[in-house]
Amino acid sequence: MSIHIIFVTCAVGTDYALLAGNTVTIGPGIAFACLDISIIGDSVDERNEFFQVNAQSLDTSVLTISGSSGSAQVCITDDDGEI
Repeated sequence: MSIHIIFVTCAVGTDYALLAGNTVTIGPGIAFACLDISIIGDSVDERNEFFQVNAQSLDTSVLTISGSSGSAQVCITDDDGEI
């Protein structure tokens, strides 16, 4: 299975970092896997930012991310105060 990160309102290297690349291997009989993403903190007042994680598999009938079909949107919540 390969994982693709799509920029929505944030950027890799500035707002988040992938810790283990963009490929997750799930062996037979394994129900789930994790993708390690580190949020990069800053002190800049800004809006919440988003990126999307898309997973692709040869067998899409068995691929699920949080109840959806292979896709999830991630929100990085701003914790630096009011804009």
